[in-house]
Amino acid sequence: FEANEANIEHMMCSVCFSTRRSLFLLPIAALLLLLTSSFASALSTDPKMTTATRMATTANGSPPQLKVAIIGAGAAGLTAARQFARRGIEPVVLEKDAIPGGVWSYHENASDRPMYRGLRTNLPRELMAFREKPWGGDGKTKSYVTHRQVLEYLSDYSKDFGLQKYIRYGCRVCQLTVQQTDGGSSAAVVPDGEQSWPKIKLEWEATDNNESDSAMHSDIFDA
Repeated sequence: FEANEANIEHMMCSVCFSTRRSLFLLPIAALLLLLTSSFASALSTDPKMTTATRMATTANGSPPQLKVAIIGAGAAGLTAARQFARRGIEPVVLEKDAIPGGVWSYHENASDRPMYRGLRTNLPRELMAFREKPWGGDGKTKSYVTHRQVLEYLSDYSKDFGLQKYIRYGCRVCQLTVQQTDGGSSAAVVPDGEQSWPKIKLEWEATDNNESDSAMHSDIFDA
């Protein structure tokens, strides 16, 4: 598949720094993206999966739509959503903030966020950019960008590739439960001859724009 994994890995493994302290973006996000891309590709292109999907039809004869949840609309979450969408699987992205960007969204005096006011990346944006959306390289603007510029880039990426429609903002995931599987409705559809995996149940708190009201929601997903 034409994935952005190499570029994502650079981005998520980037060490951002200032004279005061360092910010480390852990490489586990890149690993999760690689696994997600492979998973999405297997679901949509494996011949056995195609056969299994044709056999497991809904009442009206159409193939069942796999329900996939992604927690967070940061760099890894957005690219994971992109990979699923390219393969005809519409993900549900649960994002606690009101905008995409993940850790690149700076909140002044926030003690629970790693971003800080004077941060600049220590990797050039030409290297950090996703393959589908080149960034920089004009020789006129700075290659080492601020967190605000990275946030803007991620926002543009979500709009350019139509990812906004999958994102549910103001949704803070509180609980993930792996369902007990009996091979029936509690198991996700898998290729013939392979062991089924259990579905997952997510519970999240959804707040309105004013954060004055909140409500708990839950749903069961195939992955």
